Amino acid sequence: MRTRSTAEVADKIGVSKLTLVRWLLAGKLKEPRRVKQGGIELRLWTDADVERARKHKAAHYRKGRGGKGQEEVLEKRACRLFEQTTSPNQLHPGGATWLSQSYTAHRAQLFIAAFPQ
Repeated sequence: MRTRSTAEVADKIGVSKLTLVRWLLAGKLKEPRRVKQGGIELRLWTDADVERARKHKAAHYRKGRGGKGQEEVLEKRACRLFEQTTSPNQLHPGGATWLSQSYTAHRAQLFIAAFPQ
């Protein structure tokens, strides 16, 4: 049975080592077995420990500030990019100086569709 370090597990499941340690300290994950080697205490993660951490991430962790879903984060980014690259005069031949939020959101949706990841 292969064991892994905390840094290896964090990299494998796609979170930072600090996030993984915070989950352990908060009691959100069961502590893996610890051993002392040369005066240093190490956590040895088994495959079962790694799978438990992966399941916790899938159930509780969302990337992006404020716990928003990835789709919402991408949409807001696209809105900002759209607003930076498009002036109201380009959208309204009459030279309107503002855009309604609903119109901006609609245009952002079109912008997202035009430039897929």
